Amino acid sequence: MFARYKFVQKLTERTGGISTCLNGVAFAVATFSCIGMCFVATFQEYKLHVTSAVCEWIAAFTFIFFFYTYIQEFKHFTLQVDVQLREFL
Repeated sequence: MFARYKFVQKLTERTGGISTCLNGVAFAVATFSCIGMCFVATFQEYKLHVTSAVCEWIAAFTFIFFFYTYIQEFKHFTLQVDVQLREFL
């Protein structure tokens, strides 16, 4: 996540795009989510367990949104798949 944060920061300095505040908030949410996942294995109290479960969901959605930041780059590529069926005896 830190690598993507720094990449977006440098990209924003050159070309504009998203605000630096939004980039910082995304990094903070990702960091918070990762810390929350650490609580899952460490604490078994109910309140902390619920908190860690919420953090896991935040991390999952953060990853999805992280993936969506690559959409512009993915538009430059074309993927073709050639499938050959082999029969096993």
